[in-house]
Amino acid sequence: APARAPAGFRTRSAAQLRGCGLSGGKVKALRALAAHAHTQPEALAGLRDLSDADAVKRLLPVTGIGPWTAQM
Repeated sequence: APARAPAGFRTRSAAQLRGCGLSGGKVKALRALAAHAHTQPEALAGLRDLSDADAVKRLLPVTGIGPWTAQM
């Protein structure tokens, strides 16, 4: 089911996502990440195989992902 996870964030209403305990900011960030995964899947592919620095470089362009989040 992981391949469907981004679609879930794109298709659920903000109220549904907030009902799961997500803040408005987290909903916005997760939707941006889901959109990025949908429109640019190659940008997120293979993150596990990259060095930490290279993975951070790929994640930082996503709205809502800053250095701290990318490093986690």
